[in-house]
Amino acid sequence: MKRNSVIFILYCALNLFLAPVYADPTNSTWNYDSNGTNWKNIGECSTKTYPQAPLNVTNDNPTLSRSWLPYHWSFLPTYKSGNTTFAGFNNWVYMLQNNKTSSWGGFYASEPVAYSNDRIVYWDSYEIRFHYPAEHLINGTRYDLEMQIFGWDFYTRHFVCTQGVAALSIFFKIDDLAPTNTFFDWQADATAGNPVNIDLSLVISKVFGMQNSLTGYRGTDTMPDCSYVTCWYITESPQVINTSQYNFFVYPG
Repeated sequence: MKRNSVIFILYCALNLFLAPVYADPTNSTWNYDSNGTNWKNIGECSTKTYPQAPLNVTNDNPTLSRSWLPYHWSFLPTYKSGNTTFAGFNNWVYMLQNNKTSSWGGFYASEPVAYSNDRIVYWDSYEIRFHYPAEHLINGTRYDLEMQIFGWDFYTRHFVCTQGVAALSIFFKIDDLAPTNTFFDWQADATAGNPVNIDLSLVISKVFGMQNSLTGYRGTDTMPDCSYVTCWYITESPQVINTSQYNFFVYPG
């Protein structure tokens, strides 16, 4: 399935906002036909220093920081219910934003590189993107939906995450026989044009890091021009979504 996707990136630093950046879809030369693997060949992505996201998360990929639990790397989610200031399609990508006016919480975590020395950063959430199908692969498997929760370094403690931006990826697979995932109940308000409140703790509880396999790496943003340094935290076990909930994120037409 071919879909061009254009998205603005809101980069937050402590007490600082940067203006959103847009790309013109009518002039865009990139698409998802090859899931981004060809972007570096069309001159739109910067891949000189960091791996271009998304990656295929495999057990033998040396780029990835793995085995978080055995090495006691910290991952403590503190997500909670909060309002959005934007909920809708930004061109072809469905997004939620709070612009720091209503907290969704975040997570404390070691920077996702082997030599991070367990430096703990608090990533405060400000934006969520929904990509279908998933951008990252897990051992060669592409799931139906990837939710990317972007956060900024609230206390300015980053060292290797040089632009103070991180993203936590949660994957979903369609299962119409499983119990309904109540996290997506906010879709009804969004459809009706009502204020949207989301509760990320419904998909990422405080004990999430103790019960799930995590992988991380320092790479780029997934969208051209891919120049933003982004520290990625990847959850490897998918959650469920039904067909109706999934179709909400499919761009009309």
